[in-house]
Amino acid sequence: MGNKPYFTKYPQPSKARRGGVSHEADLDRMDSLRHAPKLPKISEESEQIAVIEWAAYNRGKWPCLERLYHTPNGGYRNTAEAAHLKRMGVSPGVPDLFLPFPVGDYSGLWLEMKTEEGRPTSCQRDWIEYLRSVGYCAYVCHGAGEAINAIEDYLNRRTETTAEKVARLEKELQEARAEYMK
Repeated sequence: MGNKPYFTKYPQPSKARRGGVSHEADLDRMDSLRHAPKLPKISEESEQIAVIEWAAYNRGKWPCLERLYHTPNGGYRNTAEAAHLKRMGVSPGVPDLFLPFPVGDYSGLWLEMKTEEGRPTSCQRDWIEYLRSVGYCAYVCHGAGEAINAIEDYLNRRTETTAEKVARLEKELQEARAEYMK
């Protein structure tokens, strides 16, 4: 029998990388990693709590963040409670967070929170589309980081409110009329 070729199904780590440890030890270590307990997935709820905590911390910079609130439409409920809430006006798909603060041409900011892998339902997509069509800024945010960025972007774009814009345009129109009448 001749020399056996030095290869297996898996690539061999270099001797330097192995640190003198046998290939079997590497396989044992990889096998233990495969069976290691997985980290718990971060829930939509914990992401939303992180956003609310961030907002509380940043109220000094943006006092309007005191008005950021959660719409308790989601969650699992028993049949009787779900029926009762439906009679009270709970509507499926309403976004999770609302900031009732107008910025520019927007009347407020709605955020639908999702985990990194989460996807909006058709009801949620319908609500987001509707809210955008009637003058709200609305986003689906995957994680607290996206939601915080969306809030910061929204608040940083404050140029003039609709009322301020109307007042400015009326003043410009009066000035133009006065100039025309000369």
